[in-house]
Amino acid sequence: MKREQSMSEEKESKTEKSSRPTAFSIRTLMLLVLIFALAMGWALDRAKMKSVSESSEYDIQGPLFVQYTVRKSSNSTVGSKISGALGIDFRDGNTIIHTRQGGTVLSSASLVDCVWIFEN
Repeated sequence: MKREQSMSEEKESKTEKSSRPTAFSIRTLMLLVLIFALAMGWALDRAKMKSVSESSEYDIQGPLFVQYTVRKSSNSTVGSKISGALGIDFRDGNTIIHTRQGGTVLSSASLVDCVWIFEN
């Protein structure tokens, strides 16, 4: 009889424990907040990157005719013309002229002049 009584008490204690709300520690809660914040930051960054790439592929969109002069040495310059350029980017002190065959990188330190005209 005692054994039956102790088993019924165990069942009652188990039901009391299961009816109690689950308690989270501060550490667990902070970990969940950190994971959520990282996921949201990543998603927002991806969305921003996608919208920027869709809105404008280059700083100046083509088709363009580009004429530029580059200083090769203290008394020497070289010029060139590019027709049908897709666009121009200005990045990290460089001017990048994009074409279907690739791109031309011009260092701003050696660039004497650069003129572009929109082609129709």
